[in-house]
Amino acid sequence: MNCSPFAWKDESIPFLSCSKWEDLPHGFYGIEAELHNENFQLALKKIAKNRGISRIFDLEQVHSASLVDLRDPLALSQFVESQTAPIAIRLKADGFLLSRSARSGLGFAVKSADCVPIILRDSENIALI
Repeated sequence: MNCSPFAWKDESIPFLSCSKWEDLPHGFYGIEAELHNENFQLALKKIAKNRGISRIFDLEQVHSASLVDLRDPLALSQFVESQTAPIAIRLKADGFLLSRSARSGLGFAVKSADCVPIILRDSENIALI
C-alpha cells in the first residue's frame, strides 16, 4: 500500500503530483517526458483544458539560485498579460514562489533533470522547487 501523497499521473505527459494540494494545479516532470512526446506544447494545452487552467508556467530548472516570484497579484497579472505564448510559458529558474491569492486559473509545471521535487507551504505562500 502506498501511503505517500505523491503519485505519478499520466495526462498526455507523465508527471508527479501531491494529492494533499489538489487546489494547486502543479506537476513535476523529467526530461524524458519532453523527449518522448513529439508535441509537448500540445500535450500541456490538453492538460490545461482538462483542468480548467488558462495558462501553465513551465519551469526548466537550471541549477542556479534563481526563483520566479509570483506572489504579488498585480505583478503576476501584468506578467501573464505580457506573454505571447497561448498556453505554456517556459521560464528558466529553479523554483516558483506563489501565494494562494495570486494563482487563480494558473498551473505550474517544473521540469527537473536530477533534483528531488520539493513543495514548501504555509497558510499563504507556496514554493515549488
